[in-house]
Amino acid sequence: DLALFWLASAWKGFEGRDDLPRLRVNGVRALQLSPCVVRLSEYQDFLDRVWTEGMTVVVELPEHLFLLEHGGCLTPVGDEVGGDCYDTVRRLSRKLLASGLTRDGMYHPAVEMVMLARDMDAIAGDALGFTALLSAWDGLLDAEHEMGIQPGTVGIAALLSGAETSSREPASCYHLRAPAACLRQHTLRAFWSQANMTPGWARPTAGQGLVRRGLQYVMEPSGRRGAVNGTYVAHNDLGATMASRWVHTFEATSSVEEVVGTLRSFYEFISPALPPRRESSVLLDVLRRLPA
Repeated sequence: DLALFWLASAWKGFEGRDDLPRLRVNGVRALQLSPCVVRLSEYQDFLDRVWTEGMTVVVELPEHLFLLEHGGCLTPVGDEVGGDCYDTVRRLSRKLLASGLTRDGMYHPAVEMVMLARDMDAIAGDALGFTALLSAWDGLLDAEHEMGIQPGTVGIAALLSGAETSSREPASCYHLRAPAACLRQHTLRAFWSQANMTPGWARPTAGQGLVRRGLQYVMEPSGRRGAVNGTYVAHNDLGATMASRWVHTFEATSSVEEVVGTLRSFYEFISPALPPRRESSVLLDVLRRLPA
């Protein structure tokens, strides 16, 4: 149970929608994802078949890594709040990258992106959900480095349930660039701000020269260390990776106006200014059940 595979199809789904060309003009592809259960021993055969059929797959990390009911990394341990998923995801990712998912130090060409998780902001709230995603992302990157895997064109994503419903209230600070701009309950802006924290290798512990990684806690009034007002210090430069590999994903029910408006206000915010990468945004029609 190392991963869930989603077969990505660009010619199915989205019945009743005639606005997909408008999204495509704005750099947003539409993909239907169909779940596939694949045995570990059959990864390479499965990916070879997908590739020869002209399709791609999205590889999602198993949700039990995160969920409380499965003892996942959102579970508090002692006085530590949950949410630091680095070690959990790094261990699993090393096993995953040693499988047929990769060959000769590269991902299989059928792999389009790695999905860290879906709806983590709804499951755990923005603060804890962002921490879980950032630390999982950090763990995946270190696993890639340790296993000698070159990412190539493989993207990294997380389906955020509130990505396209962000507030766009007029405000004098809203149309400025970070750090002067305000977030105004904009999910992608808030996530970018967390990802662009200075990485641990550039923030050595004072007087010790040690690389820091993990949650930087803020004391709550109760005396408990809390992650809600804290930050995650990554081992890797997540900001640079977000610029080169991150794929913005939106639910299939999102309107053109919501998606395009959200992306435009996101790229208006980030600093330094970067043009949208080609193929960096996707509208996903996720089939929640296995086909009969």
